[in-house]
Amino acid sequence: MRRIVCTLLLYMLTFTFHCLTHAAAFTAGNLIIYRVGNGAGTLSNTGSPVFLDEYKQDGTYTNNSIALPTTFGSGSTPNPLIANGLAVAEGLLTRSADNKYLLFMGYASTIPAATSLSSTSMPSATPTPGATPIARVVGRVDASGNIDTTTALNDAYDKNSPTGAASSDGINLYTAGTGPTPAATPTTTQLSTGVRSTTLGSASSTLVSSNTLVNIRQVNIFKSRVFFTMQRTGFTGLYDLGPVGSPTTPTLLVAGTSPYAFFFADLDSSASSSYAGTGLDTVYIADDNQSQIKKFTYSGGSWTSSGSFSATSVRGLTGYVDPNTSPPTVKLFATTGNSVSAGGGTLYGATDATGYNASITGTATTLATAPAGTSFRGVALAPFIATAVTLISFTATRYTDSIQLNWQTGYEVDNLGFNVYREVRGKKVRLNRKALIAGAALQMGTHDGFSYAWPDASPAAGAKYWLEDVDTRGKSTWHGPISPQPGRGSGKGLQRSPLLGDTLR
Repeated sequence: MRRIVCTLLLYMLTFTFHCLTHAAAFTAGNLIIYRVGNGAGTLSNTGSPVFLDEYKQDGTYTNNSIALPTTFGSGSTPNPLIANGLAVAEGLLTRSADNKYLLFMGYASTIPAATSLSSTSMPSATPTPGATPIARVVGRVDASGNIDTTTALNDAYDKNSPTGAASSDGINLYTAGTGPTPAATPTTTQLSTGVRSTTLGSASSTLVSSNTLVNIRQVNIFKSRVFFTMQRTGFTGLYDLGPVGSPTTPTLLVAGTSPYAFFFADLDSSASSSYAGTGLDTVYIADDNQSQIKKFTYSGGSWTSSGSFSATSVRGLTGYVDPNTSPPTVKLFATTGNSVSAGGGTLYGATDATGYNASITGTATTLATAPAGTSFRGVALAPFIATAVTLISFTATRYTDSIQLNWQTGYEVDNLGFNVYREVRGKKVRLNRKALIAGAALQMGTHDGFSYAWPDASPAAGAKYWLEDVDTRGKSTWHGPISPQPGRGSGKGLQRSPLLGDTLR
């Protein structure tokens, strides 16, 4: 009996490990969470393994998880990437501005380290007695799940935590991390802090923010500008560091109590409401001290509060804008994690349908929780390989007097718009006869995916439906056919997306 039980336990452990390390290409539109711990033991400040878990937007786990290396290797993964399992400020996650990569940070060490990872020396500094210096490593993962840990920095965040990274293209990198309070004449250690710039595969970096701005939480890029959050008495808040590649003196945009990740949006087409000519007019900031996702609006040359959603100890944050509503709708996703050895964490969701310069209120919805013995850190939308249109879903719902067609894209490149066709006995009839249903190419200059709708007020028995996307060069791609599925009630009040020529925000 003992042998049978032992064999069963071994099988279960093997199966669990397989599930935790299985990886496949990411799906556009899904969420990726930086998770620490494998559930097999407690979390530790001397090192916990890191995983990138894929979730659907409704909080369903996809069973797709990428395990970051925990040993030194070769090729694109010469360095391990582990985390301090108890440091909640670490592990913030971003997607590159070109949407192709995930960026994040950790430590180039095996498990366990000799001491708390956050207190270890960087290789270029005088080492902590009895401890081996440990480089701070930037991780990059593409849409196919390919890992790169070639960027191990010897001059960053000495005896402090690396918190995150960002990039416009996956090659030119910015990093964030904590550091000591600066002295009048800063030491090498004090100059290892702040927002730093480097390139993929490099071992060195350059301080591009002021050394007085320590304890950087997140760095991210929106509309070709570098932004970051930090926490230090008298300096806490969200900052603008200027254009990518040519940083300037940091400018405080929004003061706060304990800001972490943030998400910028363009909710108003008026140029007068645009910050620095970027089109950005709204920002959401995760604040763990006040347990809120805060909204701020740019108007009259300054950023002012526009309410908040409640979300306990929230730190990670990402989102996207769907302009096919009036006003445009912002979908937000946030995470939090615990600083105890047992782990814990929550994935939240919230929707802001109030629009530009309108106040939000309410509580974010819990979508998922971290498995036992693990903890969530940052969250980002999945990277993807750019195609003309990445179609996530295309459905037809039958009501008593009509058919409602709905589709959602994860990404659009130069997509002029869509045509919808009803097919009966081999003959196709276009439903949007006046013009194309407007795609992302003409909607605020974005490539993000959107939701679309079109009704068929004159359905026919046995009809099937096709979707055609048309790019700005006239190239067409077809999707379908699909058959209607039964719905409830009448189709009164069904929605349609705007056509080219309609008034678009």
